[in-house]
Amino acid sequence: MIKSMTGYGKGNLELEEREYQVEIKSVNHRYLDVNIRIPRSISYLEEDVRKLVSSKIKRGKIDIFITFNNNSTEGKEIKINKELAKVYIDQLKELAWDEQIASRIEAVEISRFPDVLQIQNKQDDETIKDELTQAVNIAVNNLVEMRTIEGEKMATDIQERLDKIDEEIQKISKLSTGLIEEYVVKLEDRIKELLKTEDIDKSRLAQEVVIYADKCSIEEEITRLNSHISQLKDLLNEEKAVGKQIDFLIQEMNRETNTIGSKSNNLEITNSVITIKTRNRRYKRTSSKYRIERADNMQLVNIGFGNIVSADRIVAIISPESAPVKRLIQEAKDSKTAVDATYGRRTRAVLIMDSGHVILSAVQPETVAGRVDRDITQEEKEINSTKE
Repeated sequence: MIKSMTGYGKGNLELEEREYQVEIKSVNHRYLDVNIRIPRSISYLEEDVRKLVSSKIKRGKIDIFITFNNNSTEGKEIKINKELAKVYIDQLKELAWDEQIASRIEAVEISRFPDVLQIQNKQDDETIKDELTQAVNIAVNNLVEMRTIEGEKMATDIQERLDKIDEEIQKISKLSTGLIEEYVVKLEDRIKELLKTEDIDKSRLAQEVVIYADKCSIEEEITRLNSHISQLKDLLNEEKAVGKQIDFLIQEMNRETNTIGSKSNNLEITNSVITIKTRNRRYKRTSSKYRIERADNMQLVNIGFGNIVSADRIVAIISPESAPVKRLIQEAKDSKTAVDATYGRRTRAVLIMDSGHVILSAVQPETVAGRVDRDITQEEKEINSTKE
């Protein structure tokens, strides 16, 4: 079962007048980073504490605060620095003689002078180590328990989101089966309307259909999406750290979803793509505790004439030629959610954003999609090089 990377654990232990208190806090981090604050008297145990924590926690920024109070008399010995005490006495007598004042010197008063009384602590290092280990184990176990509970809740939420995404994918799969037949009918009607004849070159028509089928086929993308979802569900039950694997699969899901959106001119498929992208973004926010998404990894793409948009916010890139898309553009203009970035040129691509905005571009859909894919590929290379 996956675990969260945020949590808190506390361990208290009191044995033979020795008190130990260990607090552990963990937050998101790409790797394991353990920081320890420990009293100077037991600082020699810092590395042992680090190894113990590292054996039970694999990722996260871990802050450990240790307090230790030794009220036991065991191993403690008080010594009087007689030589230093005699120096104090001689100097005080000399001062009294010079100033003609009384020199009533009490032993208790001399003992209060710096370094006259020395407390030597000959504590049993192995005993202290064993007792501190117990306190650290209590704190670590409480931390792991908290991370596990939160991880279970997150896994349940992620599972539900994956199930809903899978429903949208099945819907897209059913809708895509009739796209070719629909295109053939529309193409025949369009040719008859333009040529005003019933005589159509069937071979030429078949050639156009083959070209269109090759361009709009989304079977491979659907197959890969189903594979990614299956792998994600398996990862949710893994005991080891799987954040980086989830990171990669989510990026691939976004890539396949973007490709489906750019290939399809069907409004229902576009709506399903929007739903999937929205759930993917919510999933990323939910999984931020695994550092799946980094805020500084935002990629920008040029959509023509110096206009730049966030590639990660694009849900679909579609052609403006079909009637449903034209209605979509008009509705966006009426609701003032349309952004015209064509500079007066002909609209060649329509970008559907996850915010609901519709951006009109004078660049071909294939060109914009190519730029988005190139940016994502570059981002993956940078992330992989950083991980290495």
